[in-house]
Amino acid sequence: MRTRHSNVHTSPPRNPTAPPRARCAYARLLLTVLVPLFLAPVPMLLINGCTPGDAFSEEPPGLHWAQFLSAFFFTGCLAVPILLAVTGATAWQASLLNLGSILILCIACGLGVVYQKGWLGEGMLGDSLLR
Repeated sequence: MRTRHSNVHTSPPRNPTAPPRARCAYARLLLTVLVPLFLAPVPMLLINGCTPGDAFSEEPPGLHWAQFLSAFFFTGCLAVPILLAVTGATAWQASLLNLGSILILCIACGLGVVYQKGWLGEGMLGDSLLR
């Protein structure tokens, strides 16, 4: 004797417009943008940490390679969001938001260097901001 539900296989209905696995894959794909962002300062930090603090020495032997690798990784910070947007893996809005945040980071680092070096001078806006 068969029961009423023996041949019936029920599964939850699927939503073809937003599968959860695809959303998870896109979230992982967006995290690839962070890889070159974290790797960009590593070569310069290594060259600064490995060279002796000798005042009579010239520039370190690996300085040009460290500058090249830092520039290469920083270019990846700009290229990866554009590549993801062009291939359709992410929306343009997400890529523009990422590029805007990288621009804000560059401006903040540049202003930090300007304030640290004291390039603003006495009579410029820098003194009024610090008071």
